Amino acid sequence: MTSSQFLLAVILVMAQLGAMCGWTSPYLARLSRPDAELHLDPEEASWVASLINVGRFLGAFLGSGCTHLWGSKHALLHTLVPMALGWALILCAKDALMLYLARVSLGLGMGMAFCCFPLYIGEIAVPRIRGAIVTVAFCGSPFGNVVASVIGAYTSMIVSSCVFLVPCLVAIALFWWLPDSPHHLVKRGDLEGARLAIDWYRNGVGVDEELKAVQAFVQSGDGASSAFKNFLGQLSQPYIRKAICMSMMLFMYMQLSGLNSVLFYMENILREGQVTIIEPALTVILVSVVGAITALASINLMDKCGRRVLIMTSGCIITLSMLILGASFVLLDHDYDPAYIQSFVVFSLFLFMIGFVAGLMPVPSAVLSELFPANVKCAAACLACLTGALFAFGASKAYQPLVSLIGEGYVFFIHALLMSSVIPFVLLYMPETKGKSLQEIQDILSKKS
Repeated sequence: MTSSQFLLAVILVMAQLGAMCGWTSPYLARLSRPDAELHLDPEEASWVASLINVGRFLGAFLGSGCTHLWGSKHALLHTLVPMALGWALILCAKDALMLYLARVSLGLGMGMAFCCFPLYIGEIAVPRIRGAIVTVAFCGSPFGNVVASVIGAYTSMIVSSCVFLVPCLVAIALFWWLPDSPHHLVKRGDLEGARLAIDWYRNGVGVDEELKAVQAFVQSGDGASSAFKNFLGQLSQPYIRKAICMSMMLFMYMQLSGLNSVLFYMENILREGQVTIIEPALTVILVSVVGAITALASINLMDKCGRRVLIMTSGCIITLSMLILGASFVLLDHDYDPAYIQSFVVFSLFLFMIGFVAGLMPVPSAVLSELFPANVKCAAACLACLTGALFAFGASKAYQPLVSLIGEGYVFFIHALLMSSVIPFVLLYMPETKGKSLQEIQDILSKKS
């Protein structure tokens, strides 16, 4: 195995996350039909959509604990176990309860992955290309979404579950042979192992210098462990509080953007929007394909434009897409001809996917990988992922009741209003971390606090 193959392992994990989200739209639309073999009523469908975030909430705790005990590499390896179990449960599902358990298990793996993945990338990546590596890894998510959309449109849950189990097994095999992260090895006192790991991940370039930098970064925690008790003590430092608030806000924005509404209910949105110019199931596939293309096209954007510019641009695009989508539904409610409105519904979904994948999808994890000193990063990542899971659950579970109460249009207007606040947040509170080492970022935060 070569050092570049760690990317393949991480991409496969992220593809699983994309597949979990992409699975929901075609299968909820299919299972909600009266003639479905495993029929779900609207309440059951909303639970199937949202329970993945309950598992994700629990997974954030588990991922943080695994990272603290065994390092970020082994923690990522362990995320694949609940993922594989989730697909196996869907494979055997005969009723809604089995689907509930499957989605919780998949969410458990998702929560662990979101907690461990940024820390792993932050520990092994060269600073000048850290953003690009995060974006490359996140390319797996929209590609997993594409595969889930295609398979979901044309095959049964049994076939799709078998397909998604295969990359789980491949990723387990790949992670099994990857070296531990140098940071974890230094914390264990294994300096020779850390040297060999750096040599492997960096292809032999600047090994001694990087080993010294890793030692300095780990020792910057004054020898404290990342246990939650010590983490609470670190909250007395203003820059730690600022970094925690910043990461939690970014993960909150990620979930309140309309992501869950669009991904989980896209096919239903298209049907309610009376889209007839193209089959809704095919539109879901095309939107996913555009997301994958956008991910590939934006690989270097984070390290060229910087985190701040990218997330503000992404916020503007998403706000515009939600305004267009909301206005389309309001016009439909006022009996405007759907033939003139449907193209705006389709366009807004494409626009949303481009804006989300280019900025709001990769930036929070990239920033999370950079903000925290060694002695608090596990607990901080746990808090950020808990925040994401909490808001993801609220957004996905509240979508159907809110649609029934105020209509689709005003739900999307709420998302637009929330996303419009991302620009002042970034301008006032978020420093630029492009191309800086982890220690340099700590110094910047300390001086600004």
